[in-house]
Amino acid sequence: MLDSFIKGQDQLVQKFFTYCYRSYNSVFSYKELTDELGISYSMLKQVLDQIETIQQDYPEFSIDRENKEVIIKFSERFLLNKIQVDLTKSTLPFIIWDAIFHQKFKSLEAFSQSQYLSRRTVQRQIGEFSPILAQYQIGLNLKKNGYLVGDEFRIRYFFHSFYWHIYDEIDSNRPPIVQKSATEAYQSLTEYFPFLRHADKERFINFLAVSVTRIKQGYVIKTIPETVKKFFNPFMSRELFEQKILIPFFEANLLYEKDLSSDEFLYIYYMFTVGQSYSQETMQQIQLQSPGFLSDYRRLIDDWILQIEEHLQYRFGQDEKRFLFINSTYIFSFLLTFGLGKQIDSFGDYMTISEIEDQYLYLFDLLERIAHNVDTSNEEWVKTLNSNSFKYYVSQLLYHVLMDRDLPIRVAIESKGRGLEEQLQKQKLVRISPRPIIIVGIRQNPDVVISDYAIDLTRYFPRELPYLFQWGEKQYLSDWIRVVTFINKVRDQKYKAMLP
Repeated sequence: MLDSFIKGQDQLVQKFFTYCYRSYNSVFSYKELTDELGISYSMLKQVLDQIETIQQDYPEFSIDRENKEVIIKFSERFLLNKIQVDLTKSTLPFIIWDAIFHQKFKSLEAFSQSQYLSRRTVQRQIGEFSPILAQYQIGLNLKKNGYLVGDEFRIRYFFHSFYWHIYDEIDSNRPPIVQKSATEAYQSLTEYFPFLRHADKERFINFLAVSVTRIKQGYVIKTIPETVKKFFNPFMSRELFEQKILIPFFEANLLYEKDLSSDEFLYIYYMFTVGQSYSQETMQQIQLQSPGFLSDYRRLIDDWILQIEEHLQYRFGQDEKRFLFINSTYIFSFLLTFGLGKQIDSFGDYMTISEIEDQYLYLFDLLERIAHNVDTSNEEWVKTLNSNSFKYYVSQLLYHVLMDRDLPIRVAIESKGRGLEEQLQKQKLVRISPRPIIIVGIRQNPDVVISDYAIDLTRYFPRELPYLFQWGEKQYLSDWIRVVTFINKVRDQKYKAMLP
């Protein structure tokens, strides 16, 4: 969602920071920067002026300009996301939607005057945001009371995404709630769900804060989909979740059980459940068992997992299968509820297929084939199984499982340096690679050959040649990053070759 707010020069500033921070360099010529950003020298000067202004309030980086060069250095506390969030908060679209949420947007005319802008400018910014609203299946009507059009459960999720994107513990924009209620909710979540990450608990409290504001404004949950009504959390019953976590939280914010519908509680219980990822270790802590657990599509997901096993020619263990079943079921249910399957959604951010990490591409192909082979006549279920969102998140699950059975890559290193220097290269490569590598000789069938001199592979391999990576006699940080990335791409090619 954030990228939808940042436009014009702010977008150039963001691109500048991203490029410099990821370059593992500190000196950049003006020509390099203008070529990278696709702008003129005069535009670059404006961008650099804005960056120097940012530096005054955020001293976690330094910037100097001299001799048509930019010298920029980042401290270990520098946070790229902080730049993006601060740029977002200053944009007109953010100010508009923050005002709408807090009911400070009284009229188009009044808001335009308060921002010293023309009515047409504000209208244009609102219109440009329509595609984002469409992804959440909600709309905006400035003639309607409250302005937003759509189901309340969708509007809640939209604003939850909106505020979670700019979450900042130091300078929070979380909707206002009683601090004691947040502290006690955090403690209860820690007690009853000890496996939850800190960020998971903060995200759920952010969702509760959005709910409190909307309820106090008179917007309550009136309708919820069947996917929500028939839901079950295997870690805690809905009744216990209400009594131990939700009712104390709402009462601390002066909202009482008698004023809240059962659908309100059920919806929040559902959003808490599908908002988490559950590890195999977490599965060991399941307290409740129910033969009716998600019975609507239990058979569908079971059949889907079985087909994955058949295509991979791999049998998942009991813990792996439960890990896949629960997580993929929650993802499936969430996508059915919100209909976000056309694009890949990550709390409101959308990616195209071309932006998917390489390691998931072969799994995408596999999952697309499987989606059309599952035994169901429900077209909506098939459509969801084949959606980019489902395939993306499930690819992560499968990749995680397969990593436990990761393919080791055979690597040969050839160096013109002394034998000890080559040995140190081999030791360092094995240490820094997060995935298994086996060091072999050049005549021992390597998958990858690394060399610091021009090498003729045809002398050693009469048929299929291994992949070749070449670097200088002295290696720098960027070289090690590049070679590990290269080896992992080779590994992914081997995975893809394994598929029928």
